[in-house]
Amino acid sequence: MTSLEQTIENSRPVRAHCKDGKLNVVLNDGREVAVPLWWYSFLDGLSDYALNDIELMMDGIWWRVADEGISIKSILQGQKMPNAEKPKLDAAE
Repeated sequence: MTSLEQTIENSRPVRAHCKDGKLNVVLNDGREVAVPLWWYSFLDGLSDYALNDIELMMDGIWWRVADEGISIKSILQGQKMPNAEKPKLDAAE
């Protein structure tokens, strides 16, 4: 197995779910990664069911309802969508 093949296999998602405003991903090598959902505007407004209707792919995650996906590489590199904006907190919070 080449080092590239090994890297791809190690970074393959084996579980993923969305909860408490975060995307949580477990990789084949045991790493657990969590990133804010606001990084991905196409997830905004989806129901909990739709957020968790996830298809795991060899190199990423796909949301059927949104017809959009994210690569594991982009998650690990901390790449947000270009239009991503951190939500502003209410003055009351």
